[in-house]
Amino acid sequence: MIYIGLATHGSRRDGVHRRLKQYRRTGAGTADTHGGGVWIFQLEDAANLIVCWRAADDESDAFVAALEHHLIADFAARPEHGRRPFANRKD
Repeated sequence: MIYIGLATHGSRRDGVHRRLKQYRRTGAGTADTHGGGVWIFQLEDAANLIVCWRAADDESDAFVAALEHHLIADFAARPEHGRRPFANRKD
């Protein structure tokens, strides 16, 4: 299972930490601020999923958003997938 998300630095430069906290809280049912998390935590094996990340070459919000869009489109274009990742419901 894969979910492709983005985390911009934010005003406190806590982007990845902040987004993973939202993701975790959504899974625990204490917040609903992470759209992808709502879907991922419906999976039976959600507690066993692994989180990985990739640092962007350019940290600007525009570049990070474009990179996320590109990664999702690339995933969907591959014949072995043929659709967006499970929890990436929309752009």
